Amino acid sequence: MWSAVCLTFTGLLFDSEASAQTLVVEEEIVEVQPVHGTKYYSKRARDNWFMSVGAGMQTYMHSNHHGTLMYNMALDIAGGKWISPYLAIRLNAMGGEVRKKWPTRDDRQSARYVAVYGDFLWDITNAIGGYNPRRVVSVRPFVGAGGLLSFKNSMAGYNTYLFPVTAGLNLNFRLCHYVDIFLEGRANIMGNNFSGHREGRQVESIGSLVAGFTFNFGRDRFFAYNPYAEQALRQQLNDRVNTLREELSECQNRPQPKPEEVVVYVPAPAPAETPHCGGNLMAVVRFSLNSATIAPAEMVNIYNVAQYMKEHKECTLVVTGYADEDTGTPQYNEALSRRRAQAVVDVLNKQYALPKERIEMVAGGSATQPYPHDNNWNRIVVFSTK
Repeated sequence: MWSAVCLTFTGLLFDSEASAQTLVVEEEIVEVQPVHGTKYYSKRARDNWFMSVGAGMQTYMHSNHHGTLMYNMALDIAGGKWISPYLAIRLNAMGGEVRKKWPTRDDRQSARYVAVYGDFLWDITNAIGGYNPRRVVSVRPFVGAGGLLSFKNSMAGYNTYLFPVTAGLNLNFRLCHYVDIFLEGRANIMGNNFSGHREGRQVESIGSLVAGFTFNFGRDRFFAYNPYAEQALRQQLNDRVNTLREELSECQNRPQPKPEEVVVYVPAPAPAETPHCGGNLMAVVRFSLNSATIAPAEMVNIYNVAQYMKEHKECTLVVTGYADEDTGTPQYNEALSRRRAQAVVDVLNKQYALPKERIEMVAGGSATQPYPHDNNWNRIVVFSTK
């Protein structure tokens, strides 16, 4: 968010080049278009997984043979992951036995089955009311498809295989961060050979109602990011820079009073001071999350470093890349920080003709955090000389 701050005050990098820095800032100020809406992301791949187990009852909702329906036990187990606060995918296994009295009330027909479904869940409560990880009640409709095996089928006398589609509604009740209670109704639609009889274009359907527990894995849920707020801050700072520039131009155009004649005693010139190399430069280049691409707003800082190095040919530039420790593994972060440093070195060498012999590149990774109190600032490349 604070990348615009570096752009606005980059003139403070070198006091002796104030006029040149003002020109650079003017060239780099661009108009940004607002991007509305908050985005959500998960920092770690192991967050937002879940597993649920439940039991309930089931029965025929539609069958070729209209006998007297009976209600039997249904078992349910599922596992999945929330891709966003609104959408989840899961793999659901369900099974049990369905019965009915047919062709007379004294005859009982039964079939056992096992089904596996791939489901998409939509959290309509988050979609309408906004994301809230502490919400007590959530409504989640779902749709899916899968495969079903029917066995010990007294009506067909042999095993049957089907590919049903399914839909239903899940009501979720939050107990704590890691455990929920759910109540879920489901209905499937499949071919009419579940019972072993094919009659016309009819379909058969099984409905179920189960309740159970959902176990949520991972310490964190989703984090919010609002790009509009960042762009609004950048625009506000640009407006402030333009106002200060107008005030400066006004001051420069004011008529100056004739100075009084004074006698000035000029001391003997001091010996030429040897330029000093060794220390940190104030310019930095910030990066987005998990990115090694240089944003256009950061190019002014690379320009200032290139100008400094051209005027101090006796110095060697050290370019050090970093990554924030909250994202990725140490090995991945070291490689990411190397790519960030390499991207800056390529611009200095190819665009500003700074020889590679005068540049030393360091991959700082995430073991060291230059800004321990603000993690967002650690996705950065810093400069020093020696």
